[in-house]
Amino acid sequence: MDIRNEARKHLLSSLLKVLDDSYTQNELENFSILMYQDAELEEIRKMVSKIIQPIRQFGISKRKHLGEEDRVWIKGVVADLKSTCVYE
Repeated sequence: MDIRNEARKHLLSSLLKVLDDSYTQNELENFSILMYQDAELEEIRKMVSKIIQPIRQFGISKRKHLGEEDRVWIKGVVADLKSTCVYE
């Protein structure tokens, strides 16, 4: 098993959920504390975590909507990951 490939596939899955806003609170929390052993994937995870960090308003956490610039960047990362992931 290629652990780097599995990490890329996991990140890809998470990013697709971010793009279509289908992630759960639990998935958000897990994604935010997860640490990839690959420096490039970890940097992407950190950046996306900052982008989707919930907004605290009146003591209530609300999901932050993706800005167009962030959406375009994440789509580019998704395209790169799709081109490098190997599915057996």
